Amino acid sequence: MWKCSSLLVLWFGLAPALSVAAEQSEGLTRAVRVIAPEPKALDEGTPEGPVPTPPEQPRLANSAGLTLEILPGAATSIGTRLSFRVGARKKGYVILVDVAADGKLTQIFPNVLSLAKTDGRSPETNEIPAGRQINIPAQGSKTYEFVASPPRGVGLAMAIFSETPLELVDLPDVPADLAGKTGEAEFVRDAANGLKILAADQTAGFQDPKFSFEARYYVIR
Repeated sequence: MWKCSSLLVLWFGLAPALSVAAEQSEGLTRAVRVIAPEPKALDEGTPEGPVPTPPEQPRLANSAGLTLEILPGAATSIGTRLSFRVGARKKGYVILVDVAADGKLTQIFPNVLSLAKTDGRSPETNEIPAGRQINIPAQGSKTYEFVASPPRGVGLAMAIFSETPLELVDLPDVPADLAGKTGEAEFVRDAANGLKILAADQTAGFQDPKFSFEARYYVIR
């Protein structure tokens, strides 16, 4: 098991998947920060106090018409299996990050399993066709799944869209005093906009990203 912020990613065949993922990712445009703390138990006792109220959904730059849904809903309990539905008007590449109630940020898609070729399956691409939606995990995928896990409170899921091929980003954790509050999504947006992407023509050097963003707050009770 690999702990991904407020979402626990479960999969099988971890060791070979990690080695294959490393081979598959060579030469790709990326900025990598691996976060793999020790797994926690799903049950950390009963919640204390009232269920927190998330901030209003943020309005971020979104020229690609990016959409993001959390399924089965944005209010959930520990142990619930979750998925995401992402769409865009343009063809491009989508990255999904999760920020836990304590501000811990983790890229949950693509991940080492989705990028790996396992059991004869091709790697799961993060390319999104124009005018269509993709499910994360892909429908019928038996490779990994997302499960709501501690800490309880308000979390943030953010989709980042890039027209330039991109699979991995290096973003900082959100300051604890900003986590779950107004301004959190803008903090992540600004951090992403501060990254540099190596151009497809590597002789052109690094370029500023042209991202679209869509974010959704959620609550884990």
